[in-house]
Amino acid sequence: MGEGLSTGPRVSGRRKAPLARRIEAALAALLPGHPRSALCVAFSGGLDSTVLLTALAGLKRRPPLRAVHIDHELHPSSGSWAAHCRTVAERLDIPLTVAKVKVRRDR
Repeated sequence: MGEGLSTGPRVSGRRKAPLARRIEAALAALLPGHPRSALCVAFSGGLDSTVLLTALAGLKRRPPLRAVHIDHELHPSSGSWAAHCRTVAERLDIPLTVAKVKVRRDR
């Protein structure tokens, strides 16, 4: 069976822990006070940060969670990415801050 989020690959005849359990274990090891420790996710709107935010939002012991998207305005579609992030965060019921920054282009 191929790798998947819920089952994972077989290792020595046993399956790896589901993603949620692995995330819970990592948070407990890295954050004293988990699940009370608040988390802020840097949310680009790409696949990696979307999967991370969605996985954290779905935890049984969900920590206080928020997200931030930085719109550097370097790409003509940057406003669309910010809107996409707002939509995803709203669906997940996660507070989102979108910050626009000006990047000097003279370098």
